Amino acid sequence: MNNSSNISCCSFKRLNQSLFVFTVCAVAALANAADPDDQIYEKSPDERFGFRDSFAGAAKTEQSEMSDPMAIEVVEISSKRVVLPSPKEALIPIRLRREPYWSNDSKHIALSFQTGPRTWTAMLYEWDGKEFAEVSWPRDAIRKRIEEEQAAQLKALGLPESTPRKLVYEGFTALGWVDATAVEMIAERIDSVVVSKDLPPAELDARFSFVTKIRDLRRTEIADATKTLGTAHYGDVEGFAEARLADEQPESFYLVKDVEEGQQPFRLYALERFAVVGEKGDDYVVEDGCEHEGRIPRRFVHKFPSPFLSNEMDWCAVSRGIHYEVLLKVAQSGYLPALRALFALGDFDGAAADIHSDGVDDIRKFVSARQISEAQGSFSAAYRGLVKPSKSSAIRRGKRTDFSQVLAKADACARLVDENSGGFTGMRVARVPTGQKPFQLLGGEYFAITGEKDGDYLIQDAVGNQGYVAKDFVETVPKPATESAMLLPLMGLHYLRVVKGTQSERDSPDTRRLMLSLDLTGQSAAEHARNLERMLNHEDALSLLLKEFSPARVKAIGAMLLEGRSENDKAELIRKYPQIFHGAAPPKSPGKKKL
Repeated sequence: MNNSSNISCCSFKRLNQSLFVFTVCAVAALANAADPDDQIYEKSPDERFGFRDSFAGAAKTEQSEMSDPMAIEVVEISSKRVVLPSPKEALIPIRLRREPYWSNDSKHIALSFQTGPRTWTAMLYEWDGKEFAEVSWPRDAIRKRIEEEQAAQLKALGLPESTPRKLVYEGFTALGWVDATAVEMIAERIDSVVVSKDLPPAELDARFSFVTKIRDLRRTEIADATKTLGTAHYGDVEGFAEARLADEQPESFYLVKDVEEGQQPFRLYALERFAVVGEKGDDYVVEDGCEHEGRIPRRFVHKFPSPFLSNEMDWCAVSRGIHYEVLLKVAQSGYLPALRALFALGDFDGAAADIHSDGVDDIRKFVSARQISEAQGSFSAAYRGLVKPSKSSAIRRGKRTDFSQVLAKADACARLVDENSGGFTGMRVARVPTGQKPFQLLGGEYFAITGEKDGDYLIQDAVGNQGYVAKDFVETVPKPATESAMLLPLMGLHYLRVVKGTQSERDSPDTRRLMLSLDLTGQSAAEHARNLERMLNHEDALSLLLKEFSPARVKAIGAMLLEGRSENDKAELIRKYPQIFHGAAPPKSPGKKKL
């Protein structure tokens, strides 16, 4: 994939952020802090009714502005009378998904909200003259279609219908009103099943779009139920789904051999996101971020449910192996490798460039001038203008802990069930040990499980925050074995995916800048040295290093290249790259003439 082109030309055909988690709540919070009882937003088409949030009377703070509401009501604007109370089924704080809510005649409302860590539902309401009453719609009929589809998938795996299943996700989502009494909806369910002790769990996934027609409060009909693959109706592209390998060990991979004639086999790495673009028999047809396409047995694929899809920045970054929001969070701790990696991503394209510019600009609020200067000293003067140094002596100096030691003692490594990293996703951890402050966990962020208390996990994140998280919201993953596999997922970087990008002729110089910015030591140093050497075989990689990185950084990369090498190999590398080790010009080939 040519990442230097506009983001909309990405081979994944980026999604619009039309799937979102109630982004208007941040705007509402600003006004609610001033007058929480009277703030009305998202009015009905006839402007008679409107929504009102409650943030439990929280004072206006940076954190409250980014929080989800504790309750959401529909009120009659003229009288402020509540005509639809907050749904009792909703998870608190409330997380809504999708617009619009109103039918064109203002007599019907569709709400889609989260009911648990792995469940979402949709509810329909109709105006009865006094209030909005719930409309019953036949979920069981749709669940029966899902059950039939999953039974067929079990049969294809050679498993009996009685095979135990573990819920991964179930969701019902209202997409919009077709007319005044008909709403388009999506139903999705994913369950995992054990195939054998030698294989990762297989997943049974089924997804249907359909239309619910309302006859009256107790009589509805379902029409046009159609099996769909992934993101249909959620963005501007239909017919593919986002996925990763079911085996989550960061250093594992799957070799895709079943490819079209004339194409080469390719590797998919654990934690690498790719697109499922079709089905052939019991296999998925997948496409990675470097335009490789092939078939892979569906039992090896974890297909993300729709609420876990990425936004624009995620698609651009994940193609390079980066969870951008997580990297930004760790960089704000002042951790030098994360700061260097963040500054290395200087040429994001399209809409992502503005987001990156804002994120880098925010660094000065959190990080000392000394730390910024040290990180920016790795790059040319062109990069030093991105951030104005902070006048603070050290805002977060020393906050970050050594996670190689934390994870060595931890019970397990984990992440949130919702793996999407951008926007309003993630979780605010409010239950913390005495003397500590609440903090945000992001989807895709690795953290350590260090204990249990009252049925919750005690966790520690990449910047040293500790808190308690309910087990239902947490998904354990294998503890990484090496420094790169351990440290980089905590920073939001998938090392092997970044390496894969540097070995692709079609990938962006940005990926090579990122690779050159990484500091790896310990067990992973020798592996990193070999990958750096392979990357430097690209004709632009060496020129990027010498042109855009400081002499001190070039010297440090030279030291990394020699890690784990024999004396003969070291001598050969020094001879091969005199510009790195001696600042000399490269040896000229006698067979070439200067043009």
